[in-house]
Amino acid sequence: MNRFMRPVLLCGIVLSLFFASGCLEKKQLTVSPYPDSGYNGANQGNANYGGNNNPYTHTDAEYGVYRPLTAEEQRAAQVLGSNVYFEYDSFSLTEEAKQILRAKAKTLTTVPQLRVVVEGHCDERGTDEYNMALAERRARVAYEYMHSLGVRPEQVELVSYGKLHPAVTGHDERAYSQNRRCEFKIGAIR
Repeated sequence: MNRFMRPVLLCGIVLSLFFASGCLEKKQLTVSPYPDSGYNGANQGNANYGGNNNPYTHTDAEYGVYRPLTAEEQRAAQVLGSNVYFEYDSFSLTEEAKQILRAKAKTLTTVPQLRVVVEGHCDERGTDEYNMALAERRARVAYEYMHSLGVRPEQVELVSYGKLHPAVTGHDERAYSQNRRCEFKIGAIR
């Protein structure tokens, strides 16, 4: 092999390793808003996260072990599954929202092994950045209200989706009002 082929061959090997490493599956890192809670992010992205007609809940994120919800947890999941809605361009809680959150807080303090993911959502109006921030404020205000009623921080995770996941498609006030919400996804903790 001549002296000009060695650098070309070496460069080809390095480039192929570089491109091959880019094709490997990457593990998503999720940071909990509550660093001492022990949450590792493994449940994020599970569309039927413990609730919504799924009788199983994630109990061991590292090994993927599932168990059925107990009868008490199933009753709690019905209370925790209801949405909270917001006015246009607002993250203030209405009296109706506070009533719903009081029921959720009572349930979470009664069934302490449950956890909830609070997902903030917006309607399609506004920029992506603005809606992500507004949705996060909506999720945070819902959490803070439940926390003031005794819910432990390790029972709650916050996620902001902005306008990415509308509940209702449409471009009228009826659709917009259904999309300005916080959804609550249920799962059990150890």
